[in-house]
Amino acid sequence: MSIKKNILYNGLLSISQIIFPLVTFPYATRVLGPDKLGLVNFADAYCKYFILIAALSIPIYGVREIAKRNKNGAEITRCFSEIFTIHLITTLSLLVIYFISIFAIPKIYLEKNIFLWGASMLFMNLFTVEWFFAGMNQFKYIAIRTFSIRILFIIFFYVFVKEQADYPIYFGLMISTVVLTGLTNIFFLFKNHPFYLVFKWNDLKKHIKPILWLFSAVAAISIYTSLDTVILGFLVDDASVGYYSSALRINRIAISVIGSFSIVVYPRLTQLYAENKKEAFTELVNKLINLIVSFAVPVAVIFFLYATEIVQVVAGHKFEPAIMPFQIMCLLFLFISLSNIFGNLILISMAKDKQYLIATLIAAAISLLFNFGLIPIWKENGASIANLAAEITITACTYWFARKYVEINFAMSFLWKQLAIAIPYILIIFLSRHLFANIYFRTAIVLIFSGSYFVFSQLLILKNELFLSLFQDLKKGILKS
Repeated sequence: MSIKKNILYNGLLSISQIIFPLVTFPYATRVLGPDKLGLVNFADAYCKYFILIAALSIPIYGVREIAKRNKNGAEITRCFSEIFTIHLITTLSLLVIYFISIFAIPKIYLEKNIFLWGASMLFMNLFTVEWFFAGMNQFKYIAIRTFSIRILFIIFFYVFVKEQADYPIYFGLMISTVVLTGLTNIFFLFKNHPFYLVFKWNDLKKHIKPILWLFSAVAAISIYTSLDTVILGFLVDDASVGYYSSALRINRIAISVIGSFSIVVYPRLTQLYAENKKEAFTELVNKLINLIVSFAVPVAVIFFLYATEIVQVVAGHKFEPAIMPFQIMCLLFLFISLSNIFGNLILISMAKDKQYLIATLIAAAISLLFNFGLIPIWKENGASIANLAAEITITACTYWFARKYVEINFAMSFLWKQLAIAIPYILIIFLSRHLFANIYFRTAIVLIFSGSYFVFSQLLILKNELFLSLFQDLKKGILKS
């Protein structure tokens, strides 16, 4: 399947990633409130930290290794079986530690039932094997499956979550999406690519060193992507976790959109590098950088200026303390997307794991310093500053290493043009606040006019070559259909 079709399917998936939280999250915040939603998010972050350790770096390493072999059926089966066996061993080991932690840590033990439920998420994550389907470029299957499971979640969510006391049901439904994904994936995989368990050390050991190199980086990254929520939960309270995680979740809705492009491009870049097609590799990277900057500027402007309304519409008035963290993190879209290119798409696809590890360790150190220094003082605002500082650091470090291997051609004039044409977004927000009293209608107007102006400015004012190309491809596809 072509990269453009994969981008289309992942683009549709990203649209569902926007719609899904907008449909469920506002209801969850209003029904559960900051305390119970914070507790669920704390439990989710705690459980996912164990998932991350159990997975080592397999979600990244697996994509790279499968992508290298996606034209050799026997090699694919052998490689998958070896990597899956390693994941099975680590998952079973971490399950034991997870159960011990529930009864050994007082704060966890107080809500032991909800954390015991989390064990099923930890175990079933083993079977999601999303890295296999990404490495095989099967984004059509990923999109259809994910969309179907999300529809089911929405239905059961509104049927069964009615009051604050239903927070265990809400967490249970979150877990059920992982369980259903795992069952569906493993059935589909075994039907088309039968695999087996491998317990010979000689077959497994060749994966251990690169997995551990990457895992060191993944563990460092988790310090500023997952551990911040856990630290906040232990140092402060569940309400602060609720405010912070809500602000972060709204920000990540936008981040997930551009992330879909990176997920699709990663296997392609791995193939290009393996085939020594350096010019095509560099061209694709630079196109993606321009695409990210084109999206990031208007997103940052709108998020910062319209933060009050966004938080109130999505989370409700009880979550007004989340406004400041949301504004602090409005630039996450830009820095996370760029660090993803410099780190995942360049350094990892080129197997520069040592350089990637150094960059992530520096960012992790900054995160820990800021988190433990600022959270006791400024709570959720301190965590937000720490998050942004860590993302800026990882972007700068990965860029420093990546530019040694790839000629990154980014013209500052392109950025200045994007900033200049962002001025009308300020006018749209200013006028909407003075003309429309209803916050929901006002938000709809801001979204419609901002979206329309974005397309207009990229196609007709800037004549952005990448958008013109995508527009032509979309038009051809519509005409053919």
